[in-house]
Amino acid sequence: SPHFFSELPGLKFPAGSPEFLTMPEFRRYLVRYAEHHGLNVRCGVEVVGAAAQPGAGFVLRLADGSQLESGFLVCATGVFSTPFVPPDIGIERVTIPWVHAADYQAPGELARREVLIVGAGLSAQEIALELSRERPVTMSARQPLKWVPNPVLGVDLHWFAWLPEMV
Repeated sequence: SPHFFSELPGLKFPAGSPEFLTMPEFRRYLVRYAEHHGLNVRCGVEVVGAAAQPGAGFVLRLADGSQLESGFLVCATGVFSTPFVPPDIGIERVTIPWVHAADYQAPGELARREVLIVGAGLSAQEIALELSRERPVTMSARQPLKWVPNPVLGVDLHWFAWLPEMV
């Protein structure tokens, strides 16, 4: 999505940022955001439980046995938290390097050669676009890809996602 929709309160994207940020660019923005606001961000921490404390927020139990307390809890997990590889495709016999979209970080982590992307969801399309800037990319999907021109009549399609909220 255009960075306008991903910008967080209290810190704009740097002037001259491209309309569509790459994953590494957005990751750098998030690090800057945490530093700018003095946020205590911990990455790679597994939360194994959460419990509400009446009138006092939440207590999170971490896999290492420690706890965190917070006045608010935002559960922002998504499909990346549960990558799915079908069990019947024989992936254990594959001899070429492969990576799930949930583990993809940046183009530099892949050898500079042709890439096959299996799937046509938003993540697949964003990764394909990023990789195609420096190497040939092929996409494979169960159904034909549906391409929609953007913008339409001079309006970025992402604005249409806001229509239901405006009525």
